Amino acid sequence: MTRRVCLAGLLLVVWLWLGVTIAYAAPPPQDPDPEDVLDRAQEVLDQAQAVLNSAQAASDQSTDILEFIQATVTVGAVIATLGGGALAAAGFRTIAEYKQELNERAAQLDALQRRLEEAAVTAEQEREGMQRLVEGQMGDLREQANKAIDALTLVQLGENQIRAGNVEQALVTYQAAYELDPDSEAINYFLGELHLMGRDLENAVKYLDCCLETDPSFPPAVAARGHAIRLLAEKSQNLTERNRLYAEAESHLLRALEERPNLLNAEGEAVYGTLGGLYRRQGRLREAIAAYEEAQKVTPQHSYPVNNLATLHLMLGNAEEAAAYFERSRVLALRRLDDNPFDYWARFDLANTQLHDGNREEALQTLAQAVEQAPVHGPLESALDALRDLQTAPTPLPGLDEAIAYLEAAIPEKQAQTEA
Repeated sequence: MTRRVCLAGLLLVVWLWLGVTIAYAAPPPQDPDPEDVLDRAQEVLDQAQAVLNSAQAASDQSTDILEFIQATVTVGAVIATLGGGALAAAGFRTIAEYKQELNERAAQLDALQRRLEEAAVTAEQEREGMQRLVEGQMGDLREQANKAIDALTLVQLGENQIRAGNVEQALVTYQAAYELDPDSEAINYFLGELHLMGRDLENAVKYLDCCLETDPSFPPAVAARGHAIRLLAEKSQNLTERNRLYAEAESHLLRALEERPNLLNAEGEAVYGTLGGLYRRQGRLREAIAAYEEAQKVTPQHSYPVNNLATLHLMLGNAEEAAAYFERSRVLALRRLDDNPFDYWARFDLANTQLHDGNREEALQTLAQAVEQAPVHGPLESALDALRDLQTAPTPLPGLDEAIAYLEAAIPEKQAQTEA
């Protein structure tokens, strides 16, 4: 019986030795699944159990149990030794190796978490900085919008002041608007026109150039600059320079009128009248008549173009045509003065018709009223030029020289009042 037990143990040892040999012969798998390891271990234990069961069934349970247990213990030791070696030889990882890898993965996760936290802090700082920037820009935009609204209000107020003939106050208004919005086309344009009325040609050109820098094709500014250049030409003592400036002024005026034939200046008069004045200064009387005829089509209720047509026809010796135009100018001037007693341009036109009719005293009184109402000396200079043109007519008007002398004396006084 003892021999049968020993034989069974020997058989078990041989079977395990064969298993180990096969394990060493097989190529070690690369990083096997832990579940496969457990399944194979279980399979070895099941087979060992089967052998033990067979041996136990063959043994005598009464006398050989102890010997069988000793054999079993010996076999278990062999199994443990051979099994551990087989697992290591097969490339299976130990628990220590898994623990080390797990620690490495945990360290990597900790590092990643720190980077994420740092990135979150940086993102929050950038968000706060962007929010401050946007809030600052929004504040700037609100401030600019408020300034633009205030400037627009001043522009509208200034236009009303110009129409009312309050040029000085309009200049103050537009200067305040300029402080709010120095890049505004409208503000720079009106400042140019106002300085043009006061014959401050340097500032007039400066503001008009600022306007044209924003929009080089802005017709009102182009025309106003043409007017300023025309006035510069009239002041020039050099014939070549004067002719060059006249040509430049004509180019500006024609360009503006080509873009907008019905264009008016800041005082509400047709720009065709400004072109007619340029032609008259150059002695191009027929072209001047054509220009003023276009002007009266644009502003048929205004006496300004009609009065100039009367003057031009008188200069050409067309007495009957001149008389008809002077009569029409008188009617239109009186009508405009009924609507606005402070219309000094209409009053200057009325004085011319009174001189033509021989009403010398009335003409001088009308001139005195116009001079008093005019806010700056520029309109007085324009009225004086018109009277001097009448001096070239074949039949000079009575009282004309006296009227000219009156205006020549009034201009410096008005200029001094304006500058004061």
